[in-house]
Amino acid sequence: MMSSSTVRVGLLVNKRCSTLLKYFSSEQLRWAIAGRNRQKLEVVRDEVGVTVDVLVADSQDQSEIDAILSQTRVILTTAGPFALYGNTLVDACVRFKTHYVDITGETPWVRTLIDRYHER
Repeated sequence: MMSSSTVRVGLLVNKRCSTLLKYFSSEQLRWAIAGRNRQKLEVVRDEVGVTVDVLVADSQDQSEIDAILSQTRVILTTAGPFALYGNTLVDACVRFKTHYVDITGETPWVRTLIDRYHER
């Protein structure tokens, strides 16, 4: 799943990910885009030209994040600053054993996450 798909970097990542659909069947690769605003997400989906699910959640609403992460194997997010918007997402990834990928350069925040979750 791709989170924060409406920011410029998110749009570029979605375009790149859409090329993977040429090489994998829908059974091999399931992909969705997610963010806070359904209308903006649908515009991105249509611009990229793919048929994927649109998932809506606020990064600060743990129950909305949990609903998405409970059905996700890997999440790639471009929504920063990550120290502000990423904590609920990382927490859900740890609880649901979902792989987490982001584009952060926020080293102190990453250190905090390692200290908090490494033993889990």
